[in-house]
Amino acid sequence: MFEAAQWFEKGENHDSSNPFFSLSHAAILSAEEDRRKRFTEALHRLEESDSLKKREVATRAIGLSWAIVASKAVDDGARLDHYRRMFSGLGTSVRQVAGREQLFFCPTTKQLLTFVQFQAAIDDLK
Repeated sequence: MFEAAQWFEKGENHDSSNPFFSLSHAAILSAEEDRRKRFTEALHRLEESDSLKKREVATRAIGLSWAIVASKAVDDGARLDHYRRMFSGLGTSVRQVAGREQLFFCPTTKQLLTFVQFQAAIDDLK
């Protein structure tokens, strides 16, 4: 894990504006105080980025799922509720095309899921 953390730090130093580097790095750090600090920083960067406002549903879903993960990690109930509502609201934008359901990459399970499955995975986060 230490080696993975070093690679994420290299990526973050390369592009410090990318909120996903901070989130990924925070997720694998073992020290709780440092982990909480990194998630707080990552959530702030994510909120400043455009990913939570994108029109494209899949991009917004991934961004919101990370916002939920980070809000939960820093124990911010108000943000957690806000981002859960925003995530749920995306469900009205998901449409079948030619009888096929849209799939989303879930960053917590590392699987392609339907929106309903994705939401269940996010709701089940501990």
